[in-house]
Parts: sequence; structure tokens; C-alpha cells
Amino acid sequence: MINNSIANLQGFIEPVFSTRSFDKTSIAIVFAGITAVAILAISVLEALYLRKRSSFFSKPCYVLVQDMYQNETRKLPSTYFEEESRKVVNLIVKKIQNTIKKSKSGNAVGQCFLKLVDTLGRRRMKIAQEQNTDNYTKFGEKRLQLLCTPFLSKSTYGEYAGKIKYNLLRLCKDNINDLKSGRSVVKISKIKGYTSKFTFRFIEKDEKISDNTSRSGVDITTCLKMTMHATLREDPEADIGGIHGHVDLEKNGVSYSCSDYCVLINKYFIGTYLEDKAVGELILTHQDPDFTEKTMKEAKHLFTKCITCKSEQELKENMAIFRYLFAHMAPYNRGSASIAEWIEKAVYKLKCPKKEFRYGDQPIDSNRRPLADLDALAELISLPEFMKDYLSKVVLEEKD
Repeated sequence: MINNSIANLQGFIEPVFSTRSFDKTSIAIVFAGITAVAILAISVLEALYLRKRSSFFSKPCYVLVQDMYQNETRKLPSTYFEEESRKVVNLIVKKIQNTIKKSKSGNAVGQCFLKLVDTLGRRRMKIAQEQNTDNYTKFGEKRLQLLCTPFLSKSTYGEYAGKIKYNLLRLCKDNINDLKSGRSVVKISKIKGYTSKFTFRFIEKDEKISDNTSRSGVDITTCLKMTMHATLREDPEADIGGIHGHVDLEKNGVSYSCSDYCVLINKYFIGTYLEDKAVGELILTHQDPDFTEKTMKEAKHLFTKCITCKSEQELKENMAIFRYLFAHMAPYNRGSASIAEWIEKAVYKLKCPKKEFRYGDQPIDSNRRPLADLDALAELISLPEFMKDYLSKVVLEEKD
């Protein structure tokens, strides 16, 4: 077949070139050149396709996610996830009820929570598989590496990136003299026995970020490669540096080292009318997995308090801290937010059976409502700030 194709092509080419005294050797050379170009073009197209399918940047010890909430490819009805979520919430309620019937001790409830977390991870992966989601095995897969997420302004939830960058810029303006002198700034607040800390400082272009509480080491050059939409890179003469911020939560002397934030910044524009050009894209690194075990124990304690508390106000406050910790911990490579939301809905359904739970009455746009995990990550200054926001958005409405 190939020989016939070659013969046909030669039959076409030969008359064309015969008027110019091309011999068969010349035709063979031309044909070989055309073939080589065609093979090269196919190879380039294949490489571009594979590159598109793969992660756009990789670095050892990091799991990179380009968009925290990527659109899922579904062959099932669009309501499938919502229907499955309702089933999961009902299952959680039954498991908690059965646990309480057998034993009302706080330890039994805590152990129930740890079993639920494992079960829900597997369930989340199964749902992703049924939806034909790319890399579905990442959903519900326990995270053993640092999870570094570019919060791109043009991504699905870019408004949260804008909120975080606004908060960082405001903190910079309020503490510009300390930052320019090279000092770190620490903001401390306390609530319900927890001490919330946010430490931030300017970093130089090639400086590595590291401390005693985390294995993370993100440099600005890496951020530039990861955030391909960064506007600052267009000006090679710009005074490009960055802001590094670290969230920490402490209770009774125990540190639950949370997330790291790194954002590109042009220090020259701070405090000027051009400061909207000062901030580039944002990189969020979730809690180091070395802290997951003790953070999960604290989450278990908070879950138990939610189940055993006596008032709605106490329930909301404990759930706010639970959502805050779980959002920073992100124990799974993907799907942590959904699992936390399932637990949240189940607890409210169990504790307030005559009321309907909602988070946020005011939608972000026509299709989406606020998400507690992203609200938690956006409140850089303190846990008290998030709790205030959470309590204002939780709605418990009497059922008809």
C-alpha cells in the first residue's frame, strides 16, 4: 500500500518537474524532504497535545493543580453529583446515629469521624470515576506531598484570588516601613482558646522561602514559571519581588501550621495610583502533610464538640473552626472541600432536623454560591475574621 502511494505521488510529481529537466534522483530527494517535513509536523502536533494534557509545570515534592476547581467532563446528568451528595449526607447521618445509639461517649464519636473520613475519600473517588473526570484517582487520595495551587485570576474562582491579593496589599500598605526594612510582620488574634497568627514579609527575586514549621521552599522564579499570566514578567526591569505569608493556628501550645501564600509584587508601585499593577498571580501551598495527623486529631475533637454541643450558636462556632482547619489541611490531593461540605451538611441535618441548612444567601453569580473552604483560605488575617464571616453566611431556616 505504501509502495503504491509512493508510486502515485511520483506519478504526480514527475510530470510537474519534467519540464524543468528534473531527473528521478531529484524527485526522490524532493519526495524525501516532503516526507520528513510531514513526519516532523505530526511529531510536533503530538508533543503539543501531550503537553496540553500534562501538568503545565512540575517540581519534585510538589503536587501542582492549575485550577483548584477544574470543570469536570461528565457523561452523566449534571445533577448526578448533587444527587450522590445527598445520598452521602444521609449515609453520614445514619452512621453517626448508630454510633450514638451504641455509645454516647465522645471517644466513640471521634472514632466514627476518623472512619468516615476514610470512607468518604473512597466515595469521592468513585463519584469522580463515574463522572469520567480526568485523573479521578486523585479525588479522595490521601495527600503525602505538598499541594501547591496557583490561584489564577482568570480561573473558575478567580474572585477569591482577588480577595486574597487585596488583603495582602492592604497589609503591605499598613506595614510598608517595616516590610521595606526587611522585618517580618506578625498579626495575632485569639478566639475560643485558639491563637491565630499571620506572618508576612517581602522576599527578593531569587530568595528561597523556608522556616522551621514547613518543608516548603517556593522561590519567585518558580512562581513566575507557574503563573504564566503574571503581568509583572512583561517588564524585566521591574523591581520584582514577592510577599510570603504563613498562617498558623495554635492551641494549648500545639501548632497547627497551616498554609503558605506567595504572590509576585512590584514594590515600586506600592502606595501609588498604579498599585493595581503591583500584584501578580498568587500561589497557595496547603499545610505540610507532616502536620496532617495532629490536625486531623483536632478536627476529630471539633467534630465531637459539634455532635455533643447544646446550642445552635456553639454548633456554628465549632463548625467554623472545623471548616477553617480542614480547608488549610486539605488531606486529599483533590476533593477535600466536597468531603468537608458533606460532613458539615450531615452534622447540621442531625443536630437541626427541623431546619434547612444553607451557606450563603447571596450568590457569587447566577450559578454559584460562596464556598466555606475558599472563604477560609481567603481570610488571611485570622480565624476570628473567618468565623465572623461564616456565622453571617450560615442560614438555618425552618422547613415548611
